[in-house]
Amino acid sequence: MEGICIPIALQVCFDDIGWDEGSDLRLRGQASRTGMPRRHVYEDYEAVHLLGKGIGQRIVTPLCLADWDKENLLRGEVGITHDPHGWNRAAEIDTKEFERFAALMDSSESFDITVHGLLHGVYDEHGRQLHEHEFFNTPETHDIEKSGPIPKWDFDRRMDLFFKIYRSWGFKKEIKNFVAPGGTYGDLEAITEIASWLYERGIRNWTNKYRFKDPVRSVAGVTCVTSGGAMPDSFASPPWNCYDFDPSVLGHFVSHENRGGVATFSMHWPNILRFNPKRNAENIELWIDYFKGEAEIFGTMLSKDLAFAGNQLFYHHHTAVERTRLGYRLDVSEVMEKKSAHHPNTLYISLKKGLRPRIESGATLALYEEHRDFDTYEIRHTENYFEILV
Repeated sequence: MEGICIPIALQVCFDDIGWDEGSDLRLRGQASRTGMPRRHVYEDYEAVHLLGKGIGQRIVTPLCLADWDKENLLRGEVGITHDPHGWNRAAEIDTKEFERFAALMDSSESFDITVHGLLHGVYDEHGRQLHEHEFFNTPETHDIEKSGPIPKWDFDRRMDLFFKIYRSWGFKKEIKNFVAPGGTYGDLEAITEIASWLYERGIRNWTNKYRFKDPVRSVAGVTCVTSGGAMPDSFASPPWNCYDFDPSVLGHFVSHENRGGVATFSMHWPNILRFNPKRNAENIELWIDYFKGEAEIFGTMLSKDLAFAGNQLFYHHHTAVERTRLGYRLDVSEVMEKKSAHHPNTLYISLKKGLRPRIESGATLALYEEHRDFDTYEIRHTENYFEILV
């Protein structure tokens, strides 16, 4: 069994794309934003584009869209902003610059555009920030018995406003992903309730940290992929507000300390940026090298997008592999019971060099990637049981 594995497809996620001013404004009673002590500029979006292009991946890019409100749609919306009645983002926004940001995100294959939120939190009627997890209420914040989702009317209001702002910029990309600001709260019942609301809006993939043990789970038709970070000796992942970060200090993402095999490497937008945005590309080369290095590890591959990562994670955790006289027998019946309907019947396996695999029935096999010590193959199956002959 040492010659075969079903790798984890490593998926990169950068939270909080879309802020204008990056500085942490919590001392003013506003949002923490990205923590980057400057404004975000075109080169910051270009950094995501270059990284995705360099590793062949649509990076999960959760958007906060309050700063994009060029039509003041949020004015009068109590609970959503720190200035509900005086909100006037239209007087502040540099429309021409934001048009450049939108054009790049919409045209670049590097952006797997994702719903994150508006101003990332919940505010009282006077604009005082109550907390930063926009779609959840907790006992600490709302004097309730257990954590759960915000009311359905408020969820719908926020999502409707998000998509109105999104469409006002002419975006053509369909959004299929969700990341909850500040993480998730509550049990499976709470997650199921929000997942069902997301499903109604065409969302099919949701990545966050959850309170259930399964690293991937289909909930109300939505694939919930648990996020994590690299687990080296000194850093679990880059600090949320750290810029000019050198990824060479990170350990391997897929490891025994990986909390049971998660797929999403969740970071923050500043982690790949430099204080001088004109030099962002220097950092991007380091990150490309890091992720390409991870792809050379037996048991890791690079994902194409979040749906790809979730699908592969179902196969990674729930495929039974048995050694036979002629090769390996794979049983994916449990995968078919557990995964969401929108995923294809496709998985990826890695085999050590020297093995020449073939499948005679029940599936097709094709070489996907070649690496130093192993090769990765794409398998499309029509049956739940098939044998790889080597």
